[in-house]
Amino acid sequence: MQTDFLKRALYITTEENMAQMMEGALKRCGAREITKVRNVAEAIDIIYKKRELMHFVVEDVTIFEHYHFFPSRFINAGYRFKIPPPCLAVCEVNDNLDLKLLKEAKYADYVPKPLNESFLEQRIRNAYLKSYQYQEAGILAAAIESLLNNKEAEKALAIALPAFARVARTKENIMLLANIYFELKEYKFSELAIKFLLSQNKNDIGAKNMLMKILLASGRVKEANKLKF
Repeated sequence: MQTDFLKRALYITTEENMAQMMEGALKRCGAREITKVRNVAEAIDIIYKKRELMHFVVEDVTIFEHYHFFPSRFINAGYRFKIPPPCLAVCEVNDNLDLKLLKEAKYADYVPKPLNESFLEQRIRNAYLKSYQYQEAGILAAAIESLLNNKEAEKALAIALPAFARVARTKENIMLLANIYFELKEYKFSELAIKFLLSQNKNDIGAKNMLMKILLASGRVKEANKLKF
């Protein structure tokens, strides 16, 4: 059975045998358009600069360092308003493997080497379905608000990223993203989201109130006092 809606996928590897296995597994999971790249920089360029929508990414992790991982590179490069798709890591199981580090890097899951194609396919399906489990109307917002109320902003971001990667920029989702980054004290990105909303509607009271919170929290009292409601 093919995984619903997994239409466009991208995989990252320099090894031909690995490439064949990744492409075959993605096809069996329903991917109709599959893009191959050799490194993370190429992947980011295709998704961000060339604006190609990808529903899922599989990365052959050859350098086990946070900065080299696809999800971390995408986010840390300053593209937080452009959400990276969920990514599955394929990596060696040895002394360097740190599952906590993979989780912190926002991978959906991982698959150990040597690669078993059936297991890879299973993990792609599971990671994809888990990543998009909050797609139904209202469920995502309720889940995020509950996590933020419980001071679990990191978990809120983990379920928000794949969901926001799949849907168009809606006011509700952008406001949710602003709230998540606010709770994470990443005011720069929270402000970026709110200013996008205000560029669409300068009289948006909810966005103005949120901007006031951001400015006060980041110590910019004079700017906050200049806001007109």
